Amino acid sequence: MLVEADAAQEVIDHSRSEPVGSIRVSCPPGIIYFLVAPLIIRFMQQYPKVKIEMEATSRRIDVVREGFDVALRVRYPPLEDSDLTMKVLSKSPQCLMAAPEVVAQYPKPITPDDLSKLPSIDFEQWDGQHVWCLDGPAGASVKIHHQPRLVTDDVFTLLKAAVGGLGVVKMPLIVGGQDLIDGNLVSILPDWRPRGGIFHAVFPSRRGLLPAVRAFLDFLADSLEEVDFRLPGDE
Repeated sequence: MLVEADAAQEVIDHSRSEPVGSIRVSCPPGIIYFLVAPLIIRFMQQYPKVKIEMEATSRRIDVVREGFDVALRVRYPPLEDSDLTMKVLSKSPQCLMAAPEVVAQYPKPITPDDLSKLPSIDFEQWDGQHVWCLDGPAGASVKIHHQPRLVTDDVFTLLKAAVGGLGVVKMPLIVGGQDLIDGNLVSILPDWRPRGGIFHAVFPSRRGLLPAVRAFLDFLADSLEEVDFRLPGDE
């Protein structure tokens, strides 16, 4: 009888601890496609009692006012102060890249200043300023202002435009890395790297965090330890 009672209690404790319920998530479309979608599938397979409502958007959302449990973002340090709680999930290294025909058509850049001689394309910026902040040898850094031919908040369009030879782009490796490996894009001025972003989650508060949300955040953090963001040839 005691053994049966202990087994029954174990089942009850497990059912209470198992994540249950709905999670409302916001994430940029490109991050979903190139990174998050397969993780979401694995998470929901592991936790069948959890439901996820995901909004694919690049707009700046109000997490609390719009009723999101989690917003997944890539931002560049220093991150702005916020009343929200933040959990860093991974770094997001960047690279200046372009199609081989761009490199063949224009003089090869030797210094960052030479980048101004090449056409560029870029993500939409909230302040309308298009600047590459580059870190180079011996701790050197420089800011290169450029006037992009194409500006968009859609990472798919930007990637296709880069592969199509429209210009140099600063692209996260999670997006453009495979095209670098395949030779559709090449690294531009590889000794000078754009400052990487931080892939992180923001949510209203750790206190009272639903078990399903906590499990989701922990799952993402653990899964992203397996992701290799390095450039081809990097040690």
